[in-house]
Amino acid sequence: MGITTQAVPAKLRHMQSFVASGVFYPPAGTTVVYVAVLGATGGGGAGGRYSGGSGGGNISFGGYVQVNPQAPHTVTCGAGGSVGSSSGLTSFDGAITANAANGGNAGQNSGFFGSSGNSGTSGSATVQTSLPALNPSNNAIARVSGGSSGSNISGPGQNNAGVSGVVHIFGY
Repeated sequence: MGITTQAVPAKLRHMQSFVASGVFYPPAGTTVVYVAVLGATGGGGAGGRYSGGSGGGNISFGGYVQVNPQAPHTVTCGAGGSVGSSSGLTSFDGAITANAANGGNAGQNSGFFGSSGNSGTSGSATVQTSLPALNPSNNAIARVSGGSSGSNISGPGQNNAGVSGVVHIFGY
């Protein structure tokens, strides 16, 4: 029995990071990338006489995504929420989306034992499961595979704006 050789793909390498919305063009021959989406956080609640609540956190999500080589893929980096406001959504080409996180509630201005505002709720990730551009006959195929949620990214304390979303793209 003879020994055969097998081609081993190169290590996964960083291709591009986005801290603002833009367009990703995969290099020629690239049909799958690993995408890490870090969702934007909601803004911290405004403090009255008593403190406001912290802003909503958001999740991180990563998965392997099918892409069209050298074709444009839209990256959306949601803005962090202003004080007490929800964040924007963060997305890679509609395939992986971290939805908006709520802002924190405002603190009370009156009352001896005024309560602090509630923290905003965390966003959630949604994943697209078909890719019309790669699948013109509309057969059910998975565009995202191997995805997993990371831990929540904490929202800011009172009177602070949230943190914008970030998208990191890795490939072979």
